[in-house]
Amino acid sequence: MEEIMEGWISFIKEIHNSEVGVYKVLTQFEGDLKVPKCFYSVPFSEENKLAGSIALECFDQARVYHLHECMSVAQIKQIARALGKIQASSVKYGVEKETSLDRDTWKEFWPRFRIEIYTQCVKQIKEVDVAVHESLEAVLPLVPLYFGTNLASTIHKQIGCGRVLVNGDHWSANVLFDQNGDLASIIDWQLSHLGVGVEDLLRISLSAMSSTDRRAHSSELIDEMYDSMEQHLGGAKAPYTREQLFEMYDLLFPHAAFFFAPVLTPIFVGTLLAAPNEEERLKRKEVVIDKIRGIYEDIVIYHEKNEKRRLNLKWK
Repeated sequence: MEEIMEGWISFIKEIHNSEVGVYKVLTQFEGDLKVPKCFYSVPFSEENKLAGSIALECFDQARVYHLHECMSVAQIKQIARALGKIQASSVKYGVEKETSLDRDTWKEFWPRFRIEIYTQCVKQIKEVDVAVHESLEAVLPLVPLYFGTNLASTIHKQIGCGRVLVNGDHWSANVLFDQNGDLASIIDWQLSHLGVGVEDLLRISLSAMSSTDRRAHSSELIDEMYDSMEQHLGGAKAPYTREQLFEMYDLLFPHAAFFFAPVLTPIFVGTLLAAPNEEERLKRKEVVIDKIRGIYEDIVIYHEKNEKRRLNLKWK
């Protein structure tokens, strides 16, 4: 436990400093972006080991959507447009010159697990509901193949495209909505890095949408994000084509889903334990089981689809 806590403290300081650096970049972007204003920040250092801080704009009337809730398609489209605008701003700014953002968060993620522990994290959902057994059994043989993946960090080189600023932790709890249900802000930029914009779109889609909505509207969302980026580029060269963005969505789906998989069960169990009554517990369970089952089913579908492409991509 002492070793775990020491590692956690080191990680917290590292990602705090990362967020401090990201806000220094974000404040130089053009346009009204859906990110909090940063008033001041202090990084951790050898001289300042305990007093790292960051003061951000307060959204006291905002709400978040938890894993047991689903955002509407209209809300996800708002997010897609906001992401496209941020990506365009990062291109115009020349974000690829920011060496501090050129980090491989995927490569940093995997050493926190051994494959046996990771597999157990994925399998834990089996104890919660038999409704996921079939999809879980189908996806488990793919775990060794995708464990350790960092394709999202290298795909730009392998297919020949540019990069943009990626939030890196863009799931439902890191998006704020106002009282009218409109997007207020995208928060928590500690895992930001240079990557392809579809990373963030995949994370929010997997965590915030029902399986039915996600499957039915994925193409619209990709178009929405690309249209917004293209609209706000101001004459700058697009980092990738629309066709490349669609291709990367397919290619990265299993990778993004496996990246998200180990946190699904503990968050899910937490939402069930926090339910105020049995009726609410069953309601939450139905929503999350649908998301998890759909994610596992689609990992297999996209894996088989990508295998047929025969692109021979390297991801470890």
